Amino acid sequence: MLDGPHLLLEARASGLHIESAAFEQGALGDPSVRTLAEQLAAEGADVFIVSRTVLASMSPVRTPSGVIGIARRPVEALLRILGGPLPLVVVAQDVQDPGNVGGIVRTAEAAGATAFVASAATADPFGWKALRGSMGSTLRVF
Repeated sequence: MLDGPHLLLEARASGLHIESAAFEQGALGDPSVRTLAEQLAAEGADVFIVSRTVLASMSPVRTPSGVIGIARRPVEALLRILGGPLPLVVVAQDVQDPGNVGGIVRTAEAAGATAFVASAATADPFGWKALRGSMGSTLRVF
């Protein structure tokens, strides 16, 4: 689940197909958000315009940003991820706070990592809190 226009834009820029998105009526007053909704609809996403109450019930975020979306991430081939001249893999072991996992992925991307591995009891890097913490990096580091 992607919360906020920033993560939806990052997902699109990373080549992910947004399957569906919900926009709070008030958020469409922002021209960039309205353009995003129009682009997603043109790309085949199911786009819903909903009330704040409905959006709040759809999102696990305590204070939703007014835009949420769902995307599926393709499975990447290990050879493509590690086949470059200088593969760098960052491994998180038992990092339970999703925000920290997102921060680690963001730092890994900044350092040039080609892959991120969440092992043992590490929080899901694709959970909404980790995605927010990564600021989109999870969508680019495999």
